[in-house]
Amino acid sequence: MSISWESFEKIANSSYKVKIWYTDKNGDKTIRIVSPIKALEFNYNDYLEAYCHTREADRKFIFSSISSFGDTVHWLGSEV
Repeated sequence: MSISWESFEKIANSSYKVKIWYTDKNGDKTIRIVSPIKALEFNYNDYLEAYCHTREADRKFIFSSISSFGDTVHWLGSEV
């Protein structure tokens, strides 16, 4: 189950690092810390383009594979 479109827009427009729960193309569930760059559409799919701090590289995350998210500011009282 993916997040709502409103939640996707909130992530894409965030100026903070965001934690996302993501299922990759192999079906593996991962948790990523990302800095959103923009939302984009390609081949009739919506993506979040972001810098992935977990992988230390720019990545594109397909909207339908993001199952949950949270901001990093509220964890332990500071940004991760």
